[in-house]
Amino acid sequence: MIAEGKFVFDSTATFDEFDNGTAHFYGSIVAAEDTNKKFTFNIWFEKKSANAGTGGPKKELNPGSYSDQKGPVDVATWYYYDFHSSKSSTLNGVQGTEYGDRTFNLYDWSEGENPAQIGVGANGKNDDMGLAVWIGYKEQGENPLESKRNSDINISLTPNPEPVPEPTTGLLIPTLVGLGWRSLSKRRNQLKKSNG
Repeated sequence: MIAEGKFVFDSTATFDEFDNGTAHFYGSIVAAEDTNKKFTFNIWFEKKSANAGTGGPKKELNPGSYSDQKGPVDVATWYYYDFHSSKSSTLNGVQGTEYGDRTFNLYDWSEGENPAQIGVGANGKNDDMGLAVWIGYKEQGENPLESKRNSDINISLTPNPEPVPEPTTGLLIPTLVGLGWRSLSKRRNQLKKSNG
């Protein structure tokens, strides 16, 4: 089992959104307090929509941050993604590190209750453009009933000034807000490291 703790991006991470309603979030992370725990990740999403699931939008900021309390965050502008039904999302240990020979499958921990959400304040940490996603993970070959582990990803997104090849739309640079096993996330965007 991966020890709980904070993980940070250790290189550029990217969140690509495509015209067909899919998205791909990928990059690499390292444990904040143990550089021998490194992973690359690939998360695929589909069905971009305004559907917040049965439990959304998930509002984690101070209530005064939201537009119904005259704050800057309007959840009506958020949009959502489901985990892709036919593409695998994985967390892969980096060779030469503690988990170098291990692969973990990632899936929607909320089972549709809270799809990945994107928008101003959606990361639950600040009122930046951001993304939050709630993931479950299990090692390949494990019985999912014996390995129910979960985490979440919370990041800020900023525009990427570099041109993006079609069919990508909406280019952003994710900036890490909170990433831990209880936190990880992003969009075709280059990720800048930050503390939080």
